[in-house]
Amino acid sequence: MAFISLNVNGLRDANRRMAVLQWLGHLSVDFACLQETHSLSSDECSSWFFSYGFSSVVSPDTSHSCGSVILLRPCFSLIRSWTDSDGRFVMAEFQRHGLTFRVVSLYAPNRNPQRDDFFAYCASMIDPSIPTLVCGDFNAVFDRALDRRGSNIFDASRESFRALGTLFNDCCMVDAWRALHPSTVAFSWLKPDGSLASHIDLIGCPYSWLHHVLSCEMLPCPFSDHCAVVLKVDIPEPLPRGPGRWILNVSILKDEEFKQSITAFWRNWQARKASFPSLLVWWDLGKEKINSLTISFCSRRTREKFQTRSLLVNLSSHLKVQIDNGRVSLLSVYESVLSKIAALDLEAAEGARIRSRIRWAEEGETSSSFFFRLEKKHGTENWFSAMRNNDGSLATSIFDICDSWVSYYNGLFSSSPTDPSVQSTLLDKLSSVIPVDEVPVCEGPLSCEEVFTVLQGMAQGKSPGRDGLPVEFYTCFWEILGSDLVEVLNASYESGSLPFSQREALISLIFKKGDRLEHKNWRPISLLNVDYKVCTRAIAGRLLRVIHRVVAPDQTCGVPSKFIGENVALQHGFWPLLHPLGQTLLYGYS
Repeated sequence: MAFISLNVNGLRDANRRMAVLQWLGHLSVDFACLQETHSLSSDECSSWFFSYGFSSVVSPDTSHSCGSVILLRPCFSLIRSWTDSDGRFVMAEFQRHGLTFRVVSLYAPNRNPQRDDFFAYCASMIDPSIPTLVCGDFNAVFDRALDRRGSNIFDASRESFRALGTLFNDCCMVDAWRALHPSTVAFSWLKPDGSLASHIDLIGCPYSWLHHVLSCEMLPCPFSDHCAVVLKVDIPEPLPRGPGRWILNVSILKDEEFKQSITAFWRNWQARKASFPSLLVWWDLGKEKINSLTISFCSRRTREKFQTRSLLVNLSSHLKVQIDNGRVSLLSVYESVLSKIAALDLEAAEGARIRSRIRWAEEGETSSSFFFRLEKKHGTENWFSAMRNNDGSLATSIFDICDSWVSYYNGLFSSSPTDPSVQSTLLDKLSSVIPVDEVPVCEGPLSCEEVFTVLQGMAQGKSPGRDGLPVEFYTCFWEILGSDLVEVLNASYESGSLPFSQREALISLIFKKGDRLEHKNWRPISLLNVDYKVCTRAIAGRLLRVIHRVVAPDQTCGVPSKFIGENVALQHGFWPLLHPLGQTLLYGYS
C-alpha cells in the first residue's frame, strides 16, 4: 500500500485542483491525506475527486481555511469515519483481505495553546489497539536542532514537542520517516525566501507495521510550499493475539458469596489430601481449581451485571418520560436508578484502572474512558508482530517469534563450566561464619506466624505470577489455607523440591528504547507466584537477623539499618586527605 500526506494550500481553484490531482495520479497511491483543501462539504469533495478514481472522507471547514480529506481507492472498504467540527481532523476505518486499520488526516493549529489542546484531542480519538496511520501537517517538531533551520534552536517557548511526543507515545506509533533516516537533516516546509525551514509534515506508523515499511520519502510538490511525505508498506497479515493471562480481580474478595464458595471448596479439598501422590501435587491442583471457580463466578456475575444495567437503563428512560409529563413525584426514584447505573460504571472503571496498573491522581477522579484507553495502550506497547533473528531475517509467525526468544535467552543465560579447584580455593579463604549459637535462627521449619508476618509486609496491587493469585487473595483466605501453605513449604524443604507452580515464572517483556525488532531492547521481568515469594521472603527474613555476622563492617548495601550512601559520603570525606599524597592511595587503602 502507498500513502501520501500533503498540505495542498487550497484546492478551490479548478485548474489548480486538476493539476494537483494529475500530479497525484503519477504517484500511484492508495491513500492520499490532504490538508487545507478549503472544501465546504462531503458532496463537494465527491465532485472534486470521484472522476479521478478516488472516494473521499472529509472534515470540511470554510473556503479559506482547513478542510482535511482522506482520498482512497475503491478497492478498500470504508467501515466508518470520525470528524471534528473545525476541518482539522478526519479518521476513517478500512478493511481489506481481513485486515482492519485506520487512517487519520490532520492539520494542527500553528499556535499554542490551541495546538497542544488539539494533540490531546487527537490522542483521545485514536484507539491504540487498532493499527492507525496518522498523516498530516503537525506544525510541530520533535527536535528543534534537527528539524528546524533559521530559528533560535534554544527558544522552545512556542513549541509543542512534549505534546507531540505524548501523542505519538499514547497512540503507539513512531515517525516513519525519522525511523528510516535517524540522523538525516531534511525539511518538509520551506519559507519562500528560504530563511526558515521545518520538518513538520509527518506520517505516524503503528508499532506493529514498522517491519512492513518499504520506504518513506519526502517528495517536492510544485503546487505547495510543503513537500509530500510518501510511505510504502506491505499489507500486513493479521497476527492473532493470544488469550492473555488471567489475574484475579481483587474486588470480588469483598463479595461474601465468593468468599463462602472458596471456603467451602477448600474445606472439601483439604479432606482429599491423602488421595494425592504428594502434598505438592495437591497444592498445585487446588490452585487450578480456585482459578476455574473464580473465572466461572466472575463470568456469571458479569452477565448478571449486564442484564441489571440494561434493565436500569430502560427503567431510567421510562421514568424520564414520566417526569417530563409532569409526574415529578418519581424524581427520587429516577435519581436512585441513575446512581445505581453510575455505581456499575464506576466498578467497571475500577477494573480498567487495575488492569492499566496506575493509581488515580486524586480521590474521586472517575474518568473510565481514560483507563480503558490506557489498558489498550499497554496491550499494544507490549505486543510485537515480528522479531529479528540472529541472521537478520524476520520472524513473523507466532511460533517463529517464540522460537527467536527461546534462542536469544538460551544464548544469554547458558551456564558456563566452572573450575572446582578455583572454587574451593575461594571458599576456603572465607573467614566470616555464623556463630554456633545463632545457627538455629536460620534453621528449622517455617511457622505460620512468620509466614503470615511476611505476607502482611508484602505490597498489594502488584502483578502476580502465572497462577493469577495476588497477595490480597492469600491475605483474605489466610485463616482457611494459611496452614496448608506452610505445610507445603515445609514439605518442599524435606523433599528437596518445590511444587511445579513455584518453580516457574512468567516473563513479561517491557520495551526500553531503540529498534523494537531487537531482542536486547526489551527488558524481561519475571513474574513469580505469590506463594513462592512468601517462601523466599521468609528465608530472607531469617538471614537478615545474622547477615551482620558475615559481611564486612563497611558493607552498606543490603544490610539493615545501613544506607549505601554512607560509602559515598565516606569517599568524599577521605578525598581531601588522600589528594596531597598523589596517586598512592587514590583507589584504595595501602
